[in-house]
This record gives sequence, structure tokens and C-alpha cells, in this order.
Amino acid sequence: MHSVLMKSLIFLPLLGIVRASPIAKNDIQRLSDPKGNKGSKGSSFDLLLTWTPYGFAGNISIGSPPQQFPAFVDWTWIGQYVFTTKCQGDPERASDCFAEDQPIFNQSQSRTFRNESALYPSRTWNPNHFFFYEDLTVDYASDIQTIGPSSTRVVIQAADMQFDITNDPYPFAGVYGLSPVFKGDNASIQSTFYQAWVAGAWPEPFTAFHYCYNGSVDTNKSTCQGADGLETLGGYDDSLVQGELSWYDIIFFPEVNVVDFVYAPAILNYWTLNLTQLTLGDKVQALNESTGAGAVFDHASYGRGAPLSVNAYAELIAMTGATPITLDSPPNNGNQSFYQVNCTAVTTFPPIRYQFEGHKRVWEITPSNYIEKVDDFCVLNVRTLGDGDFIAGNFGETFAKDKYVVLDFEKNRVGLADLNCNMQPIQETQVLIVGGGIGGLTLAALCRKLNISCLVLERSKKVTPAGAGISLAPNALRVLDQLGIYDDIVRHGQTLDKIIIHRNRTKWRTLDWSRVTSPFGYPVYSIERHHFHHLLYRAADGDNTVLLDHSIADLVDDEAERHVHVKLANGAQINADVIVGADGIRSATRRILARQAGLDGKNTIRFTGRVHMSGYTAPMENLGPKDLGVGNWLFYDDCTLTTWPCIDNRQWFIGVKQVEHKGQEDMNRSVWANATPALVNEAYGTRFHPFAETGQFKDSMPVLSFYLSRRINTDIWHSPPVVDRSERVIASNVFEETDFPTMSKGRVALLGDGMFLSLSPAPKSPLKIPSLS
Repeated sequence: MHSVLMKSLIFLPLLGIVRASPIAKNDIQRLSDPKGNKGSKGSSFDLLLTWTPYGFAGNISIGSPPQQFPAFVDWTWIGQYVFTTKCQGDPERASDCFAEDQPIFNQSQSRTFRNESALYPSRTWNPNHFFFYEDLTVDYASDIQTIGPSSTRVVIQAADMQFDITNDPYPFAGVYGLSPVFKGDNASIQSTFYQAWVAGAWPEPFTAFHYCYNGSVDTNKSTCQGADGLETLGGYDDSLVQGELSWYDIIFFPEVNVVDFVYAPAILNYWTLNLTQLTLGDKVQALNESTGAGAVFDHASYGRGAPLSVNAYAELIAMTGATPITLDSPPNNGNQSFYQVNCTAVTTFPPIRYQFEGHKRVWEITPSNYIEKVDDFCVLNVRTLGDGDFIAGNFGETFAKDKYVVLDFEKNRVGLADLNCNMQPIQETQVLIVGGGIGGLTLAALCRKLNISCLVLERSKKVTPAGAGISLAPNALRVLDQLGIYDDIVRHGQTLDKIIIHRNRTKWRTLDWSRVTSPFGYPVYSIERHHFHHLLYRAADGDNTVLLDHSIADLVDDEAERHVHVKLANGAQINADVIVGADGIRSATRRILARQAGLDGKNTIRFTGRVHMSGYTAPMENLGPKDLGVGNWLFYDDCTLTTWPCIDNRQWFIGVKQVEHKGQEDMNRSVWANATPALVNEAYGTRFHPFAETGQFKDSMPVLSFYLSRRINTDIWHSPPVVDRSERVIASNVFEETDFPTMSKGRVALLGDGMFLSLSPAPKSPLKIPSLS
């Protein structure tokens, strides 16, 4: 290979290496506008980048008035290339070359567009890095380029498309080149950023970049303002530099045009560092001494994969015990073969370490960054060029996803630093519970009892009363007794001794619940839900276990990793052995699992058309000793109502009724805002209840129809005191699960309402209750 390489270098002059006549800085300034004034100077600007299959794209504008379009941001291109209406030499034939949805720059609609062919003749590259063996032909022009606060006239490469791409539109209209500018380069091969800086439109000669994509250390993209990457133009952000920047002078490395980016005429403007050492762990790898080893910085698609020589790749395969694998969608676009490894052994693999001329600092790619999960296989994401010990690697995503990269156009140097995301320290726990409700706190209390470390994420900012009451069966009380809160339940709860079942006004049956204590060891207790929640919070050591105002944003459960990584909405990260989603009917955990299972990522639930109403009453003076411990189940023709005994002659009640909803808002809400006794009265009115002082409360207050008057078809009802005397009432919609494949996956499980919902429809006709033996 090396003899071929040397022969290729000899023929570089014959290929017509781009080295046009120099252009002075005052000539660039003359281009800024017709009067020779400099461009409008602005501050630095953060260009938000979106990942595409080709690399990163960001929005820029060219022309007057400005025509905004996405541009492929490329550290390895020598100017501003832009699709125009010109197709095979004719500006009126755009439709012959481009699809209708292909973004292009329409030069005829810019009043400041200027032909610069007198200064710079048209040029064609073949082969080239964009279209390979199709002609890349450009005419040179100048126009006003606007990016953020910067606006100045620059020389652009106006495309004259030579072939048909109507079936393969690109997601951008051109290439915003950011390759370095060497002494003697004229404006036809100068980055327009450099041109704008020389013209005074940027305050400093720096561009800086960091990833927020595909495994970046900024897991919630906060430092990229929600984008996949951030290219800062005209400066760099010191707060993103962890420690200090290490600066490296770039080198002239013509081998790039032979084995990496092949152009004719050749293009040699690359941010290339001299690689002085490569090690796998502590094992030093040989480097080609005849041509040197080049590290080419490229954050586009060619920057994917850890750059290694062929021989170093073979060494890594042996060290990791990798075996060959054929992939339909490999992790990078290199020509080398791919190998899979044992996912459970990743942490034992060596880091790949690099040292560049100019500093003793060693930079590394950790195993978790060079192992890529592809089709459930763990694959070595390595890219090689050349053969033997030769390396001219592309240092991009795999190398830089945890680093901050600064390009200095004035001194032609690259600055590197570890990326500082200002992230909170990563917490670790054995069990992470999402949701601090009844299920979540019970599990947290069990973990504490078993000396299992746990944390609870609760999105509420404080613990507040919620719900009405709750009835606890013997099997639950057995567990709660082990948690040490049974005695408190006895003091603050009421046993359920019997349930009287009614069909409308007819007493149908009495169930004796006092008999459950003997076979099961515990009775049934009813207790105010908020007080019960407080007991669980105390049992779970809530002040030290529950993180209030904390919400889950995403999770990564990679079997190759020791922990499940949970990303929080505030940018923090928690690592846990097991995740339990106990976050209720609108479970964020379930949405994440649904998205990862290929569903749409929304809550996979549907409103059933039923509304659930409940409340907790004040003491009811009309009740006597005979009423203690008595619950009532009432089955009406079109709804149900159950009441349960609580301490101090209180009752908690729950009813379910079919409603008519009006619009999406009714269907989507969980808990109704501003629920009042009047709202519940309208649903249940003077329906018979045995605890009403006269059987039916004749002197009821007027009904104030607020929500349900337009949604529930019913007669005008009156109010039973069991509702009138409520200290608080709750109304909420009832939902059902519609589409979810599993309630657990890997090390993530769902609990309670986050796991499943009622599926049975409410009755729309009189209930037919079977006789019981």
C-alpha cells in the first residue's frame, strides 16, 4: 500500500491541487459590500445543529432578502457550497435536477447576488467526496451571508448540478465549510466563516463544537439548547471547558486526499494533528513512520468510529475476543469488517488512547463509547484507513462525544478539553422508584426493611393531601404490619364489619366481613388516604429517600452496562440496578418503554367515558353505634356508589358513572380541577342511601351545575348528606390500556396504575345481578 501511496503523492501536482492566486485581506473587505465597507459586526453565535445521515445541519441565510435554508456543517470543506437553480448550465432547468422538496438557493431572487467568474473561473471536481464519480461543478459568486448577528458579503460556490437527484433529495441546500485556511489560499477555497471574520463580522477567529447526541455526556441536551450539537461561531464558551484547553498546531498532511477524502483537483485543507502515540490500554501500537500518522478532525458521518490502523484493529479484536458479524446497518461507513463482542464484558475492555504532537496529555475513548449496540449485538465501532500500521483517522463522534473542540482560524490550531456539562453528581442506588404514591412508598418501605438502597422520584414539589380514603385487605395489612405501621392503622382507621348491598332502594344482601379475621389473621380496615400516605412516607424514611420535584426524562437499559441510566428533567442522572415505574395513570416510565418498544411514545391509554368521583366526609352525627363498621354498596340503573366506614363516624365514598364528554380536553384530563360537593351531587343527588337522616334528604341545596350539567343526562336530583358533608371531593376520568406489549422489560418494571387500568365498561342499562348461594 505504501508504494501506491507514494506514487499517488508524486502525481498530486498533476491532479491540479487547489492553490489559486492569493487574495489580500483588503480584497475580502471589498467584497463585503459595493462600497468596500466591512460587514456588520456581531457577537458570537450558537448555531443549533440537527443530526442527519450525512452529518450535522444548521440554518443559515444567503441573499437579499435573506433566503434561509439548512446547510450541512462540514469541517472538511473549503467554502460555502450551495444548490442553485442551475442545472447542466441552465438556470431555468432546476426541476430537471432537483426534487420539488429539495431546498435550494434561488439566486435570481437575491438583489445582492453577484457573479464573480471574472475573479474565479468555474471548477469541477471528479472524483469528489460528495458525489464520488459524478461531477461536482461550481460557479463562483458572492452574496450576503447571514448567520445570527453576522451579515457580510462572502464568496460562495454556486452549484451547477450536472446530474439528476430528483429521486434522492438532500436534507440541506448546501455545505457550510469550516476547513482551515492556509497561507496563499484565495477566497474561492476559504471558509465563509474565515471571510466574515476577516471582514469584521465575527469578533473572534474561533468556532467551537460539542455533541449532545448518541451517547454524549450531556444526556438531556441542555448545553446544546435541546439540539443534537452546537457549533459556536465567533468565540467559545469557557464554562463548557473542564480544566483547560490544550492547543495543537495543525499539520499539512496530503495523504488525506489519497486514502480518506479523494478529490481531483486535490483538496488538502484539513484540521489534522500529528498523532504521536496510539495505545490499547497500556499496550503501545506501532505507527507508520514513512508518512507519519494524521488525526483528521471531522464531526460528520466519516467521524463515526474509533480511528485505528488495520494492525491495531486486529489487536483490539484479539484483546476483546470479538467475532465476525455481518450487519445491514453498520455503525460507521468504513470499508473494514465488523466484529461483535460479549456485551457483559465491555467494562473489562481496554480504553483506546491517543497522544498528539504538542502536549503530553493523553486522550481516550472509553469502551462504552467505542462499543455500539446494533440490532441487539454489541459491535466494535472502529474505522480503519489504509493498511498495516498506517493511520489517517477521522476524529469525530466516537472520539469527541465527551469533549469540547475549538478551531482557531487565525493560528490554525485545534483546542481540546473535556466537556463540562455542569451536571449534578451522578447518584447510584439499587432500586429507583418513579412515583411517590401508595405503591411507590410501599415498595420504598419494603426496600428499607430489607436494607436495599432506594430512591423515590416524585414530581410534586411537596407532599399534599390527595384522594379520599382507602380500604386495606388482610393480605395488605400483613405486609404493613411487617413495615411497622399496623398499630397506627388500628388507631386511625375503622374496621369493616359488614357490607350492605342495595339494588336502587332494595336491600339485597348483607356480607359479614368480621369473619375474615379468623382465617387470615387480620380484618379489613378503612383509613383516610392522606393519613395512610403519611404513614408510608414515614416508613420509607421519606425525608431521606423521596426526591420531591424530580421527574424522569429518559432511561437507558443497556445489558452491557452495570446499571440502568436514568436521565432526569433537571439534567441530573441516577444509576440504578432496577427501575420501578409507580408513577400512576399517566406514567412517564410507561411512555418511555412504549417509545423504546416502537410505539409512538405517548400514553397508550384511552378515556372510557366514565368519571370516578370520591370524597371523605366530616363526622356524621346522625350515625350511631349500630352504623360503625358498616359499608354500603349501591347499584343504581346507570351508576354505582359505595361508601366505607372510617374513624369518628366518617365515611369515604366512591362512585362511577358514564358521562358525555365535550371535546378533547374532557377526554385527556385525569383529575378534574375545582371538584366540589355540588359537582358530585349532580351525579348522585337524592339517590337512596341508608345513612341519609330521613332515608332521602328532602331539603337539599340547589344544584349548581358546573361541569356535568352539559355532560350527564339525568333528572334534577337532591343531595344525600354523605356527599354534602364531605371535607373534600375528587373527580377524575377512568382510562383503559389500549396498546402495550409488556409491563416489564429488562431491568425496568411497572407498578400500580402505571401498569394496568380497568377494562370493563360502565353499565348503560339496568344491572343484572346474579343470585349468590
